[in-house]
Amino acid sequence: MNKKVIYIQDGNRVSLKRIKRTIKDTALVESLGEYIESREIIKLTGINSSTLYNWRRSGKIHAKQIDKLWYYSKSELLKLLKP
Repeated sequence: MNKKVIYIQDGNRVSLKRIKRTIKDTALVESLGEYIESREIIKLTGINSSTLYNWRRSGKIHAKQIDKLWYYSKSELLKLLKP
């Protein structure tokens, strides 16, 4: 018998699997010290998201994906932004 355990988190029903995944993702993000999330880069610099995508695809900047979010190397970003 396969039982799904459901918990209440912030008033919402959440599976134990989802809670474990959230904890794992949070730990991964915290271990990324030198990386910055793409939304923050866009907000701070005004760089377009397609530019970040192109840099990532071409290998100009190293990035890591956790869940659906991309995190970029701060040091590589600073090198790319230098005039």
